[in-house]
Amino acid sequence: MCSGIGSRKFQASGSAAELVERYDRWILAMQEALSILPDERLGESAQLDPRFHPSLDNEPMTIRDALLHAIEHCAIHQGHLELTRQLLGYAPAGAE
Repeated sequence: MCSGIGSRKFQASGSAAELVERYDRWILAMQEALSILPDERLGESAQLDPRFHPSLDNEPMTIRDALLHAIEHCAIHQGHLELTRQLLGYAPAGAE
């Protein structure tokens, strides 16, 4: 489980197997949610948590923009994980 918002640190808890299991459940839930999202809704304004500030301007964000931002954010974290893995002396994921 990850916790934290804003300036607080996020901290994962649980074993590696538990984290993988939660991640797999999250991926399945996202796939299900996206599979029923009609394309016509992607241009609608996203209803965001007021604490969330995805950009420096005050322009409203569309659902498409919010999804792309989430993908970009996950990619950044994936890069952090890969770099940490390599700094610890492990081969890049998939290279084993």
